[in-house]
Amino acid sequence: MMDQFSLRSNSIFALLCCLAISLSPQSNPVYAQENDSGKLIVEADNSLEWRRQEQLYIAIGNAIAIQADITLKADRIEASYKDDDKQQGETAGSDNSEGDINITRIKGSGGAELIRGDIIANADMIDYNMVDDRAVLTGGNPRVVSPREQVTAKTSIVYNRSKREVVAEGNAAIMLNDGRYLKANRVFATLNEEENDFTFVQAIGNAEVFSPKATGNQEARADEIEYTKDNGIAILTGSVEMLEGANVMKGDRAEINLDTGVSSITSDSGRVGGVFTSTN
Repeated sequence: MMDQFSLRSNSIFALLCCLAISLSPQSNPVYAQENDSGKLIVEADNSLEWRRQEQLYIAIGNAIAIQADITLKADRIEASYKDDDKQQGETAGSDNSEGDINITRIKGSGGAELIRGDIIANADMIDYNMVDDRAVLTGGNPRVVSPREQVTAKTSIVYNRSKREVVAEGNAAIMLNDGRYLKANRVFATLNEEENDFTFVQAIGNAEVFSPKATGNQEARADEIEYTKDNGIAILTGSVEMLEGANVMKGDRAEINLDTGVSSITSDSGRVGGVFTSTN
């Protein structure tokens, strides 16, 4: 049992395993600065394994892992770690209470849910690299929900927190609470410093934008759409279609102010086309 330690229990939450693991400041400097608990707390219904040779903890059965302001829930959670310099040269079975262990990666599989403040992420699997500050959500129609918006996808959502970037792949969408949305095969977005609002969104492949309040339920489609939050402008390029009820305008490039609803459309050939239907 030098390389693996396992605890098991069949009763609900009869197993409560609290692992006080010191984290390196560089592994998550933002969390350490704002809410440095210095601990990883793990709970599970069924079992907790400590594989020392692999430097890995495994929690199974309604598992929960908490570190600072991050909570990860899943059927199975794996936490990888590395010993710091104080533990170099120690044997795998030795008890070195003075050494620090740096959690480098936490992975939840099976109905995984990641919670940080009022932001909730769900997927079949969530893989959070704490060194790179990067979370990857796959399977089970990944979704990230905040009070202002939600991001959904069929394939994956990647959140690179160090760069404040979000990439959603496969029928991806960013939907705001006011009814506006951007959809495409792939959606890339950047966040503000507070990480509570998007500053720029790029939608690529079968892109679609909709803004009901500003444009009177106007919908626009294009090969690619770029939206900048500061000026409220969405730039559409490639096979552009602007639709409002039965009215349709087509061109190669369009510009829509999502705040005011003012829009214009142009064509590389110099001519644009439209079909307008009278409501009388």
